[in-house]
Amino acid sequence: MSRLRKATATVLAVLTLGALSVSTAQPAAADDGDWYEAKILKVLSKSFGVNYNKKLPNHCNLPCTLSAQTSVTRTVGLTAGLTWKAATAKLGISNSKTKSVTVSCSALKTASHYYLVAYAEGYTYQYRVEQKTYDAFGALKRTEQMTLVAFDPTGAHCVAE
Repeated sequence: MSRLRKATATVLAVLTLGALSVSTAQPAAADDGDWYEAKILKVLSKSFGVNYNKKLPNHCNLPCTLSAQTSVTRTVGLTAGLTWKAATAKLGISNSKTKSVTVSCSALKTASHYYLVAYAEGYTYQYRVEQKTYDAFGALKRTEQMTLVAFDPTGAHCVAE
């Protein structure tokens, strides 16, 4: 890395930290020499519910009791210049990539349901991110805003299917 690029990155990092943004200590670099920094501007929404996109591997044929310990993946939307650690800190959630949950439920067989399955439940966050792109000399090229999503699992929810 050239002295100029290193000095520019350090200045950008100091400016970023001085503005209390949530970004990397040194903005992320691209192959073309561009630098990125990003920060979460605000959390747009936080809602609790079952995430039907996160079906847990445990299930049983009805009638049955489902009891298991399993891991659920925490997901956090990122962009160049925004680290996992910075995003989770700003959202106020654990920076661990997984959460261990206990599944415990039972159900009888019905005419329309044959299996007992578990899905992750937890908080879904939507948040607004601002990303700035700088050229190799530190000049601002563009500023973009985007909405990203995170899921913070808290447990499991059983459903007869």
